[in-house]
Amino acid sequence: MIGFLKQHWVKITGRENHSRADFWVWKLTPIRFAMRRTLKKLYPKVIKGKVLDAGAGTLLYKQDLESFADAYVSTDKYSNHKELDYKYDVKDMKFKNGSFDTVFCNQVLEHVDDPAKALAEI
Repeated sequence: MIGFLKQHWVKITGRENHSRADFWVWKLTPIRFAMRRTLKKLYPKVIKGKVLDAGAGTLLYKQDLESFADAYVSTDKYSNHKELDYKYDVKDMKFKNGSFDTVFCNQVLEHVDDPAKALAEI
């Protein structure tokens, strides 16, 4: 089963490294389900215009965000996902100030060595 999950991970993310079964376990957890259900209620209230998915990783939220955005742009420093738009560090993104109406940054700051700098950049 783990071999199947690893193959699936590589297929959808384009990532040979970090092909872990725990990714799939996370997608199926009650916490993930509850968080996604809560976010879906918030999207229509807060997602507007051109949206940046900062720290997009495997683009788990792309489809949801696109439903409410005029345009969707993704960036992640480490992801090799084939649909990722940019490989920028969340602390130093190369976008012009005011380029986005909404920035979605979920489960990213806890992985950043200087979250205050990342928030200032956002």
